[in-house]
Amino acid sequence: MSVHPTHLKSGTSGVLVDAELHDDLLLDSLLEAEELWAPERVRFLRDCLRAGVKPEELPQSIHWNWSLKAIRIPGLAGGALSPYRLIGIKAEGVWQGLLIATCVNHATRLIVEGRDLVYVEYVETAPWNWKEDKAGRNQRLRGVGRQLMELAVRWSVDLDLKGRLGLHALPQADPFYRDACGMTDLGADPTYRQQLRYFEFTEAQALLFLGEA
Repeated sequence: MSVHPTHLKSGTSGVLVDAELHDDLLLDSLLEAEELWAPERVRFLRDCLRAGVKPEELPQSIHWNWSLKAIRIPGLAGGALSPYRLIGIKAEGVWQGLLIATCVNHATRLIVEGRDLVYVEYVETAPWNWKEDKAGRNQRLRGVGRQLMELAVRWSVDLDLKGRLGLHALPQADPFYRDACGMTDLGADPTYRQQLRYFEFTEAQALLFLGEA
């Protein structure tokens, strides 16, 4: 497992906060995160309900449970031979975001059709980093999602997949992947549950995202 020093931004002051990117975590990290994230989801939901936030405006990952993901994804055991990679970012002594990706059974749908890519199964920032103005909820730290995605793209590069990466996005995250990350939006996928939109990095887009174009 490698640890990379980095920074996140305070959601209120914009001050840089020391953080660590971990590129190959073990399952215990999912359980460790969920121990803190689960009660925070409940507090977030309580604040939203009291503020009159509509159900359709709630974060679409509010029902996720990372400890269940630990047992539902076969092969998520970590290590160099695993087809899965668990990536996390830690700051202030706790996990601020997690990402699970795999390098098997997924191929590009873009220009070089059929070539392998890294596929992001799940990515989420900690509930205290969710923003909801109506409930008086500010982000504690910003920049989590982008840095997790950057490390996933670098894994694709390390695997000689040229940065190719794909994922299905929750609707609320569509603008992040399309606009902030610069991925290609291939539209709603009729073969996927809930017909979520599918996004993919071309090799050129991946380099641009990494600032190496």
